[in-house]
Amino acid sequence: TKTTGMAERIKRLRQQIQQRSETFKLLHRLFDPEENGLKSTDLFQLMTDLNMGISKEAFDTYMSQYQQPDGTMDPLDLMNAVLNTNESVDSTIAKEKVEKKESENEEVLLNKIFNMFDRERNGAVEEKHFRETMRLLQIPLEDGLVMRMYKMFDLSGDDSIDYSEFSEGLKNRIGLKKVLI
Repeated sequence: TKTTGMAERIKRLRQQIQQRSETFKLLHRLFDPEENGLKSTDLFQLMTDLNMGISKEAFDTYMSQYQQPDGTMDPLDLMNAVLNTNESVDSTIAKEKVEKKESENEEVLLNKIFNMFDRERNGAVEEKHFRETMRLLQIPLEDGLVMRMYKMFDLSGDDSIDYSEFSEGLKNRIGLKKVLI
């Protein structure tokens, strides 16, 4: 009886697999009527049209696991990609949303910090305002170090720091994360 029950379950499972396989073959023919290989670019376009919210980079990374070297997929590749998509793509989309939110938050923070230094609200930070703001923020640096830091931020050498120079200085030269600690 255990053997009979197990044999029945295996039989049902094989039927389900066969049905899924047939479904994916039909799906594949729908996207690739000429049967010259379903291109992952076509699948990406479909996902974009359906507003699935995945970037091209994330899609390409995911699909590279399933597509043939020429960028096409056969019905089995498509079935594997689709059956494994939800969890992987959902986590990729979630990660991209978090990164976008972090980037937006970082930009807002950079703007606020820049505005503290841009005392005249003219889109530029002069040396005297840079020095004064550092002192007001109670950042204990010697004048020589403050001057070197100012020159390091002033990438154009025009004796003022615009927002892009300030942003570059905090993000890439000092590291925004270090500033926040």
